[in-house]
Amino acid sequence: NLWKALRESFAIFVGFLILIVVFALLSCALFKDAAPQYFGTPLDAIYSTFRMCTVEGWYEIPDAVANTMSPSVVGWVRIYFVFILITGGIIGLSLVNSIFVDAMVSDNNDELEKDVKALTRTVEELRDEIKHLNNR
Repeated sequence: NLWKALRESFAIFVGFLILIVVFALLSCALFKDAAPQYFGTPLDAIYSTFRMCTVEGWYEIPDAVANTMSPSVVGWVRIYFVFILITGGIIGLSLVNSIFVDAMVSDNNDELEKDVKALTRTVEELRDEIKHLNNR
């Protein structure tokens, strides 16, 4: 089941990683001077963006960036980070998790469907037999 779940969720997982890298590179370009501890290098930016997407440091990283920006830009910076949190952390991570879990349990559903079909066939055969006996 684990291998099947990994195969079925691979494309979504890769898409999630691409989303993180794109946001990280954009954040690195925008905020490397404002918060070099989080966005100084592309690897730092990828790690910081991953932290925000996993809701680890979702408030401290944007606050560190906003504290170094001018008051006229702070609102836009916060909106940018809220967008990252919603798309990466809430929607993205939840989507990856739900597809993985669904693939893990889907094998159990297949067996249950086979059992239900076999029981349905048996009930239909018994019903036909009862009809045949009643017609005599």
